[in-house]
Amino acid sequence: MSDLVEVVAVAGPRGPIREPLRARLLAGGAAGEAVALCTDDPAWGMGCECCELRGALLAAVTRIVADPAVRRLLIDVGDGTELGEVVSVLRSPMLSRVLEFVGTVGLVREEELSRASAARPLVRLRRAGLILVQGRAPFVTRVREECQEARVLPIDDSLEVVARVLSGGSCGGGHEVVRSRPVRLAGLEAWLDALPDEVVRVDGDALVLEWPSRRAVVRKLGGRSEIRSLPRDGLAETRLWAVSTRDGVALKEL
Repeated sequence: MSDLVEVVAVAGPRGPIREPLRARLLAGGAAGEAVALCTDDPAWGMGCECCELRGALLAAVTRIVADPAVRRLLIDVGDGTELGEVVSVLRSPMLSRVLEFVGTVGLVREEELSRASAARPLVRLRRAGLILVQGRAPFVTRVREECQEARVLPIDDSLEVVARVLSGGSCGGGHEVVRSRPVRLAGLEAWLDALPDEVVRVDGDALVLEWPSRRAVVRKLGGRSEIRSLPRDGLAETRLWAVSTRDGVALKEL
């Protein structure tokens, strides 16, 4: 697995779901292992109209990941922040040496969005790989129709699914996939595409036949997946970690 700090961006209308979610994330793992950063927090030089988001976010993230204890970073995207700009910063070459960008999770609660104001927040979430929704079935259907490229899942008030996704399985729901022999790249892609709907996140490194001297870094979040080629760094076998929305989900053999 990569030694880089894992980062997930969370976007959606600000509401009471955010604080318990932040608390669940920070409570997982050892002390100082997880850190949350809000893009409109003036303590980090952000949230001010006279400040440029890109520079402030770069500086804040660089300061946070300088602490060797930090392994996971949650970027809480403020209501006034453009999600695309945040993703662009997190994927920038300057941060690629210290961060492993997992993806973007959207959080939506029906009661926080009136019919008149719902359009803009949903438009903002169309770049998310996974959208977690609290609401009645018609509202969940509406989100699916407006954000078709994302995987949309209903969640309950326990936030159990959200905690699993953001923690990378350290809060439960994790399945380890180990394979000693290399797999064809097309086979790895097909395996990711065929995962059950309950599997919402996959992280890890794989041995690929087409890249004998390199490793495949695998990232999947909701409906979006990515496979990148990096130096092998002594990787001896494929090790992937799949996170599901419930326990007992059976995975097809890789």
